[in-house]
Amino acid sequence: VGIIRFSGINMLVMEQLAGIEYFQLKNIEIVGCKVTDRASIKKRAQLDYSKSILTIDEEIIAERVVEDPWISSTTIDIRWPDGIEIHVKEHSPEAIISLGDGEAKSLYYISNRGLPFSRVSSGDELDYPVITGLSTAEEIEQDAELKKDVFTFLKQVSRNNPRLPSQAISEIHI
Repeated sequence: VGIIRFSGINMLVMEQLAGIEYFQLKNIEIVGCKVTDRASIKKRAQLDYSKSILTIDEEIIAERVVEDPWISSTTIDIRWPDGIEIHVKEHSPEAIISLGDGEAKSLYYISNRGLPFSRVSSGDELDYPVITGLSTAEEIEQDAELKKDVFTFLKQVSRNNPRLPSQAISEIHI
């Protein structure tokens, strides 16, 4: 009974503190955006200036932010008494992969781990080698040796070796 009473008191105190303007969110900082835009991350995080810093759940915010296909990871730092800093790490595309059959083919950016993470849209950067000849992402994921060979080759190309310049590679057909 004593623990329950103490817990109830703690909740009442937290509710009272959360209502104090001193703890009201005034500064939202988003760090690490190159491709993604800060406004969309803020919207995805569902943060607004009416929230109290005491009611913010960092795990929930992180889960919401990494739903963006370009975000590979995020960390949330509370800046007392009235700020939050969201650090994002974006995927870095290594190539574009063409997936699907016939008319249903789509292009996706693929990370250095071999995972497609975002569909290529009109106006997106296209200056990457295109991996063709696969129907599904699982084909490259399930063949460890093929995956290793493709990404070792891409790593060699990215070093801009004069014998293998990156601008000379436009397609890798598997």
